[in-house]
Amino acid sequence: MDKTSTWIPLTTLVFVLLLISSASAITDASDGMMFEHFFGYILFMFHALFSVFFDLISRIAMNFLISEYFVYCLGFNVSALQDLYRTLSYPAQLTGWKSKGGDPCEEQWKGISCNGSSIIYIKLNGLDLGGYLGEQLNLMNLKQLDLSSNHIQGEIPSLLPPNATTIDLSCNDFNMSIPYSLNSMIRLRHLNFSHNALTGPIGNVFTSLHNLKQMDLSFNNFTGDLPSSFGNLRNLTGLYLQNNKFTCSVIFFANLPLVDLNIQDNHFSGVIPKNFSHVPNIKIEGNAFEVGTFEYLLQRFGAVIKLCSVVDW
Repeated sequence: MDKTSTWIPLTTLVFVLLLISSASAITDASDGMMFEHFFGYILFMFHALFSVFFDLISRIAMNFLISEYFVYCLGFNVSALQDLYRTLSYPAQLTGWKSKGGDPCEEQWKGISCNGSSIIYIKLNGLDLGGYLGEQLNLMNLKQLDLSSNHIQGEIPSLLPPNATTIDLSCNDFNMSIPYSLNSMIRLRHLNFSHNALTGPIGNVFTSLHNLKQMDLSFNNFTGDLPSSFGNLRNLTGLYLQNNKFTCSVIFFANLPLVDLNIQDNHFSGVIPKNFSHVPNIKIEGNAFEVGTFEYLLQRFGAVIKLCSVVDW
């Protein structure tokens, strides 16, 4: 039985007992004390009833709000998935998915994992999906999104799941650049946009990503200098930027706790930071780093050496 419903007979019982007590007080008391006793019992009765009814109403209201919240979240999640289903052109590979109605958690839509009514994982990698992702993929409770190894094209959505810890859109046909909303994904730990057709300079989209540990932007068409917000990635241990067209210096991640660093085949120049000698796994060849103080690093890693403008570090 619902806990809230048990309070109704209990309230009635309390009311009856209090009336009996009041009647007893009126019968047994002397004439001089009758009104005083009766008035006291009436006050006590209303105080008790008010407390019971207030608690009852509070419980009903809380249960209602919680149920409405879960209904809203489920409806929002279903709507977001149906938008994704539509922009991917209703692929037959997504068994169980519906364009209208349905419950992705109860009905076990392909690639969807839930916690209660909250969608927490979307894993649709390697399904030969085409189409687009649309403008928003704003699933509030989503922790992991894996759409890798498909043929999805167009821009990366301007709004990605804000609480996600893992985003993998690698090996697709995405173009344009990285959305600025990435900077608000403060729980993000693993980001993979590699093997796409992303272009242009990267803006300062890493300022708040202090929890990021692995980032792969390799095999794209990024150009220009690295943004200064690279220096804010204080927990980054793996960085892969190879096969792009990045230019100028790499000093912004010279002090990061990197274990794996690959910046091969770009247009980086200037001196090689001394701290790079402490990176266990590093690949820097195919750039235009300067011969000088850290020539031994270049020899160690087999970099292509070309003279260029000096970057003081």
